[in-house]
Parts: sequence; structure tokens; C-alpha cells
Amino acid sequence: MVFIILLFIICITQPFTINLYIFINHIIFGLDASLRQTKSIDFDDMIYFPIKLNIPLEQYDNVFVDEAQDLNPAQIEFVFKLIKQSDSSKRKSKNNKNGRCIIFGDVNQAIYLFRNADADAFIKFKERLNATALP
Repeated sequence: MVFIILLFIICITQPFTINLYIFINHIIFGLDASLRQTKSIDFDDMIYFPIKLNIPLEQYDNVFVDEAQDLNPAQIEFVFKLIKQSDSSKRKSKNNKNGRCIIFGDVNQAIYLFRNADADAFIKFKERLNATALP
């Protein structure tokens, strides 16, 4: 309720779009300052930092991804980092094999394009993992 009242007060003094832009920027910079002050990160940073900074992640034998059509490029790379990859020197051993990734989704139901969802996520998984697509 306070948010709506504040937004209304801001909007009646100047054109709506300019005030909305300023208001949103204020919120974003305030959130960023708060995160820095508390030495915290948000959910998007939990995905972004391991990819950007090449932080090693624990790898798993089986990785399941639901709603894969809504993954953005950083999330796709994050999933690839989670899939166990055996060293080429260990591939001769039966105990050291690559992990599996099973992805679910429907390209026709992609709803997060505004959040940079990658419509080609299924193709990328198929090509990079040499995977088989089921109908």
C-alpha cells in the first residue's frame, strides 16, 4: 500500500514515465547498496557469479531441469557446470563416466523471454551433450 501511495505521489508531480524510471532506478540502486552493505548476494548473483568467475561447483551424476524453455544463458551454463564430466584420462575406467541431464519443457510455452530466456535452450543441450530428444 505504501508503495502505491508513493508511486502516486511521484507520478502526479511530473510525467509518469520519467518518474517511474527514476523511481525504479532508485529502488535498484538502493537494493544494490543494501546488498553491498550486508555483504549479501541475490538469487540472480548465485547463478551469475559461478559462471562469470569460473567458480567450481559440485557436480552430479543426474541433473533434472524442468521448464527448460525459460532458462536464460547464465542458467544454461550453470546447469552444464553441475553435470559430472569425467576427465579424459579416466574415461577408460567403467566407474568414471559422465553424468546425465534430463530436461523437460515445451518451447511453445516459453513465457520468460522478457528475462532473457533462451528459446534455443533445448538445441544447446542437445548439441553440447550429444543428447537424444524424445517427442
